[in-house]
Amino acid sequence: MTYQVGQVLYVLSGASMRVFPIQVAEQIVRRTVEGEQTSYLISSPNGEVKTLPLEKIKGKIFISLADARNEMESNASKAIAQVIAKAQKIAEKSYGIASDFVQDSLELYDADVIAEPAKKLSKKKTIMKESDPMVVTLPDGSKAKVNLPTSIDDALSPMQN
Repeated sequence: MTYQVGQVLYVLSGASMRVFPIQVAEQIVRRTVEGEQTSYLISSPNGEVKTLPLEKIKGKIFISLADARNEMESNASKAIAQVIAKAQKIAEKSYGIASDFVQDSLELYDADVIAEPAKKLSKKKTIMKESDPMVVTLPDGSKAKVNLPTSIDDALSPMQN
């Protein structure tokens, strides 16, 4: 990327998740028989570093705060989507339920992050019928089929008799 001397850039530090401004202080162009190479020296806002090669800066460099903000929001959305997808996967595996949340929220998040879990959910999605017994694993490891009531009235009716 090409920068101008005096241009302010913004660095998104991955380690500290901070954004800090730097300024292009110098542009160095080297011409050799192999070709032309451009490098930049930057200065920090606090004046502690007079000049430092731009390539030594650790983090992503943006030309505007809006671009840095978009990157941070995208990263946050991806992290949230991963947490939600993981919780959905655990709920599906542990309780046998599949929620439409992951599929419905694909448009809110980066599709690459949760597309794979969503595809798996759509293939495995099963709906229990009211008459289907649940299988419960007892503490001794044996399994039992249990018919659960469909409403609170059904659950209380044997007690009322």
